Amino acid sequence: MISYLNNKYYENLVIVGDFNFGNINWKGWTASGNDKNSDELFLDILRKNGLMQHVDEPTGQTGDDEPSILDLVISREYLSNWSISLHLVKVTMLL
Repeated sequence: MISYLNNKYYENLVIVGDFNFGNINWKGWTASGNDKNSDELFLDILRKNGLMQHVDEPTGQTGDDEPSILDLVISREYLSNWSISLHLVKVTMLL
């Protein structure tokens, strides 16, 4: 689906949502576990399509679990200088 959207809306693509990939380290673009898990596959899809994830603050935490980035804003690499705040992501998610 991401590859399809990337090809169809190449210049104006922005994807926002609650993706629940809590095991991805977005600063290092790495995922815990083996290379066949969904977190690593998701990173691979983003890399292959030249897409960047812009949220850099935790957006979710359950109980005593470590906070993680679950709500994502994804776009073309050349939009990576956007300043995306946690507030913007939460407002966008409500729309």
